[in-house]
Amino acid sequence: ECADAVLRQMDLGADSVIIHGATPAELAPMVHAYRAIRPAGRFDHLAANPGA
Repeated sequence: ECADAVLRQMDLGADSVIIHGATPAELAPMVHAYRAIRPAGRFDHLAANPGA
């Protein structure tokens, strides 16, 4: 459900999403689920860390 919400935000034009208010352990299942549905190559043109 959370992974789907992140992908929907990307479909609306976002190129990144900030997820806060949870520990890394709490976020791990969502990150794993997102990796399973993330479109391959979709974000290859973007920097992995745009703030660097």
